[in-house]
Amino acid sequence: METASAAENATATSETRQLGEALVRAGAQRARDIVELAAAEARLAALSGLAMLLSVMIAAAALVVAWVLLVACALFLFAQSSLGWPIPALLIAGGHAALAYYLWQATVRLSWNLTWPELRATLVTKAGVANDGRPLVASRS
Repeated sequence: METASAAENATATSETRQLGEALVRAGAQRARDIVELAAAEARLAALSGLAMLLSVMIAAAALVVAWVLLVACALFLFAQSSLGWPIPALLIAGGHAALAYYLWQATVRLSWNLTWPELRATLVTKAGVANDGRPLVASRS
């Protein structure tokens, strides 16, 4: 009877040890996954920041060119009554303004990556909802 009880106790201890080891492996894997996610989002944030800086510089240059062309066009129209090159200059200024607007929108979209939404949602809760029921990640629609 004692040998049967000892065998059952050894089996239960072995199963408990295996479950404990599996739990430790799962915890270590979870920690590695979170570190990898944080590293990936840090790289994405760095690249987004660089792209935002470049976009802002190009947008600023486009706005300056558009403004110069617009002012030059207006002055030329006041100076002469014929419509030679002012219409194309206005179209070019409009193109530069459209480019600046597009780059501004791209910069706003890239700025969303700087908040690390996936990592924050993963670390706080599985559902991505704060304790008071508010979503952690702002809606982008």
